Amino acid sequence: MVPQEQRHRRPQRRLRRRNGRHGKTTYRIFPMYRLLRAVIILAGLFFLAYRGAELWRIHDNMRQTMQQKQQLQQENTVLKQQKARLEDPEEVVKEARRQFGLAKPGEIPYKR
Repeated sequence: MVPQEQRHRRPQRRLRRRNGRHGKTTYRIFPMYRLLRAVIILAGLFFLAYRGAELWRIHDNMRQTMQQKQQLQQENTVLKQQKARLEDPEEVVKEARRQFGLAKPGEIPYKR
């Protein structure tokens, strides 16, 4: 029969017994540290991957914004040129004749 003390005593599976300096008994928790280290490394890798993906999205968004800015600047330049051209009264008359088919008094309008 096993003594009662030994029946209720659980074996310490995670702890390794080792004789340290001066004959003292020390316990090390190797698997727990390994698991903790692995979790920290995986969390760090996940964080770096997430931040890298976020930076990639920001970079792509910035590139698209710069292209849109360039297109708008070109359009703005064209519109400024058109505005300057239409400030001349003769150009306004030409544009009205072309766009709306208007004619001066005594002229006969025709369509092409």
